[in-house]
Amino acid sequence: MIKREVKALKVDNVEDKKRICFTIGKWKVKQSKRSRRMAKLREEWYRIHGLSFPCRICGSSEHTALTRIMIDEESVPSYNCPISKWEHWPKAIPDCEYSPEMSLEASPGKLAEYRGYGRLNIEEGLLQFEERGNGANMEEDELERFKEEARHIGDEVRATAWIFKRMSLTMENDSNGERQL
Repeated sequence: MIKREVKALKVDNVEDKKRICFTIGKWKVKQSKRSRRMAKLREEWYRIHGLSFPCRICGSSEHTALTRIMIDEESVPSYNCPISKWEHWPKAIPDCEYSPEMSLEASPGKLAEYRGYGRLNIEEGLLQFEERGNGANMEEDELERFKEEARHIGDEVRATAWIFKRMSLTMENDSNGERQL
């Protein structure tokens, strides 16, 4: 885990102009106008898409996609959606390789798990995902691949669970001395 050494964010008044700067160790770093503008736009995007109802990842009206947590006196976005593809906020990815939309991706495996691997529950979750969640922003073929993968994972887990349950019942009956037909 990378530990951030940013100590403080200050707004200095210099000749009636505000200059935003922060300190890293002993260095004082001035933030450019472009950086400030991009940070402001990104913050607005996160507030609109990440901190609003319904969840922009799964479409649920029970939670938001993101939440804010305090780490070392700094407000940091954290995932609130149980089907989010990412575990941690992707801050370390360079801006040229990352877009904010990537942060709202869903995982088909987590969707199937969250819905208890039941076929009807998965279908209900996929419908919600497609209508109100990130599925509404996906290309048609990409959405179909996502749905198929979620269904496939659910089918596999249900089949595995049934085989395990059947083997357990067989072993329990054998240990009781009952004969299997």
